Amino acid sequence: MNASLERYVAEMERNREETTEEMVRRIVVEELKKAGVIQ
Repeated sequence: MNASLERYVAEMERNREETTEEMVRRIVVEELKKAGVIQ
């Protein structure tokens, strides 16, 4: 693999991790709201 492709793949991996983290955070917030823990 050339260097730019490796960088691109690494960036995609990091973006996917961040997206997953955001998704989990949003789900947790929704569940807490449903449970009446937060407004």
